Amino acid sequence: MKDQRGSPEVKPSFSRNMRKVLNHGLPIVGTQIIISVILFSEALSGIALIMFGILLVEVGIFKLAPKLLRDDRKYLALRSSTNVFLYLVRQLNTAALMVKESDTPENRQAVEAIQNAMHQQVKRMVAVAGKTEAEAKVGTNPSATETTLSPVAK
Repeated sequence: MKDQRGSPEVKPSFSRNMRKVLNHGLPIVGTQIIISVILFSEALSGIALIMFGILLVEVGIFKLAPKLLRDDRKYLALRSSTNVFLYLVRQLNTAALMVKESDTPENRQAVEAIQNAMHQQVKRMVAVAGKTEAEAKVGTNPSATETTLSPVAK
C-alpha cells in the first residue's frame, strides 16, 4: 500500500511503538505513584515508592527508555550520511554569515568548499539509499566518500 506521496507505507515497528508508550507513560506513572504515596501513605516505606516514582519521571523526561531498547533501524549508512549533510548545512550557514560580514576571497572559498562537500555527500546518500550498513560497505570506498572539512571559524 502507498501513501499520498506515492511512497510505500511504513508500518511502525513494535519497538518504536514501545518507545513512544514509554516516553509518554513513564512520567505519568511516576507522577501518579508520587502523588498516591504522598496522599495515602504515612509509612516510612512510602519514601522508597516516592523515590521510585521520581526515578520513573526522570527516565521519561530525559527519554532514557529508547536507550535501553534495541534500535531497529536497518539503513544506518543513509542516516549517518544525512547527519553529515546536516552538519554541512550548519557550516554553510556559518560561512555565508562570514561572507555577509566580510566578503573576502577566503570566506567565499570556504562557501565553495562546503558546497562541493555537500555535492559529494548527496552522491554518497544516493549510493547508500535503500541499503543496509553491510550492503553500503561493499559498494563504496569510505575514504572517497568521507567529508572532512575544517570547521569554519566564527
